[in-house]
Amino acid sequence: MVRVHYWWNRTKLASSKSYAAGLGLDSRKSVFAGVEAGQYQFNQPYNLDDNLDAGGAPMNAIATLGADFVSSDYANKTDDAAQRDVFDRERRWWTGSSAGATTPEGTWKGISKYVAERSVISGTTFATSFNTGHGLSTWTRGRLSSPKEWGNINLQDIPVTWQWWIDAARTPLSADFDYGPAYTPASRFSYQKIGAYNGGSSLVLSGTLDGDNTVRLYKTDLQVTKGSTLDLTYTKPSASDDSELRLGLVLASDPSKVVQLPLAGSGQRTTGWTTRSVDLSAYAGQRVAALGLVVAAGARPIQGYQVNLGALALRDDKDRTPAAPQDLRITQLLPETGELFLSWKRAGYDKVRRYDVYLDDTYLGGIYDDVYYVKRFTATSGTIRLVAVGPDGSESPAATTSFDLSTAPAKVKAAAGPDGTLTASWTPPANGRAVTLKVQSLDTSRPYSKEVELPGTSTGTTLTGVPANGDGYLLTLRAGPGTATTVRGKFADTEIAPYPASAVKISGNTFTFSRPTLADWHTLTILEDGQAKSFATTYGSGAKPYIIRGRTTRAAETVTMSSAGSKVVAVLEDYAGNKATTVLRGN
Repeated sequence: MVRVHYWWNRTKLASSKSYAAGLGLDSRKSVFAGVEAGQYQFNQPYNLDDNLDAGGAPMNAIATLGADFVSSDYANKTDDAAQRDVFDRERRWWTGSSAGATTPEGTWKGISKYVAERSVISGTTFATSFNTGHGLSTWTRGRLSSPKEWGNINLQDIPVTWQWWIDAARTPLSADFDYGPAYTPASRFSYQKIGAYNGGSSLVLSGTLDGDNTVRLYKTDLQVTKGSTLDLTYTKPSASDDSELRLGLVLASDPSKVVQLPLAGSGQRTTGWTTRSVDLSAYAGQRVAALGLVVAAGARPIQGYQVNLGALALRDDKDRTPAAPQDLRITQLLPETGELFLSWKRAGYDKVRRYDVYLDDTYLGGIYDDVYYVKRFTATSGTIRLVAVGPDGSESPAATTSFDLSTAPAKVKAAAGPDGTLTASWTPPANGRAVTLKVQSLDTSRPYSKEVELPGTSTGTTLTGVPANGDGYLLTLRAGPGTATTVRGKFADTEIAPYPASAVKISGNTFTFSRPTLADWHTLTILEDGQAKSFATTYGSGAKPYIIRGRTTRAAETVTMSSAGSKVVAVLEDYAGNKATTVLRGN
């Protein structure tokens, strides 16, 4: 990969393309025209038009340094009410669009002007809830399922390709992501804040509807089957009128035309979310190049029009509803720190796109994985529900597992001693059932496990012979068949393995040191006849009398000794202060 110096121009970019071609390289994969995003922001001295050839195609790729300036360099970035401005800045950097901004900055045209749209949306199914991967609340099928602010990139739907591409005969509607009543949109918007159908956001179109609006949403390469349907879930809080929603398809066979599929009665005001479906069987065998929406105007201009798009799903003629997840387990429940760990058996991505986790009916989060961690979990009883979501948005029956901390030992504490002991204490539950205590190392490369059974009246015990290597451990207590409760800690650290002589290469009087493999090593001191050698560090920290983890440069780890007959010793020290000495040369 080559990044072109920042003082490029059209001639130099053309030369770079030719040079790459002479090496057998694709210049759009190997040569990058650098743009100082963070320094110049929207007032760029670069003209990316210079990277376009005579036919308008980019000659080389583009590299933007510091594109996070849209948030990090914004004066009000910590103000929740100003996040709408961050969204505008981000959209403007990538698409050149900041519709409605009253004080546009600079003349930046947006990265998308120079990069053709591409998409991962293919196959015969597609589903989106217009979820941006964060929110001020969470909704499940239009019901508020969590009032907490959140951010989770695992839950982000494929972003809308064009933000925003709206063709209107007269006044275009405004588009925004609606995060619900707690959100403060830009002042140019006056829509009713609804929130999401699923997740944290919906897509809202609002304004004066005085002509048809064609809203292009997603670049796709989808195949229509004989059983294909396209479903739109929406809510229209504005008054009933003679407008009409029409699903819009651009077929690969005729990319200049938008096929409009009307949703009858969609001009009526709704009292909540509603789903309408259209049959696509007439287009079986065709490929859909783009998906969108047409908002058809009525006979007269409609003031204060609003519609929120909650979900869009293309389904084929197969039932793709996932099976209920298997082997859902609470692997760790830690009341003392308010944490929860779950696990289950994960299905293939062709069958499941993500798993949604609920405590009863309260949404906890989602992920495509076979484990999930909840950071702030304070419930004392309830049922964990796990739902698998398919590639077409369909949902499986829920897998469930229940817990009740009133049946578990409470106020569990544990401490490890340097003598290889582990002392634990707890308050026993009222049921008087025998208590099973298990301690196990979290380092699977150095496994350790011990389990004992104690009377139900026990309030503590001391285990002997546990490791003293500093590894993390998990201590689990269960009274009879009740809910298990867990605490984590670290064994005392009194052990250290010496630096192996085989880790250094010696050529004459030159020593090249490999970095220690010890998990918790901190420094490696090299002594020549009792004097510490000096090692350069990164970030201008100056030379140190040892190799320091994460700071010593690779070049500095090769040292020439001053005398061929000198004694060379390596002293390895870990973060706990344990030291081990290895003689590398001499007696």
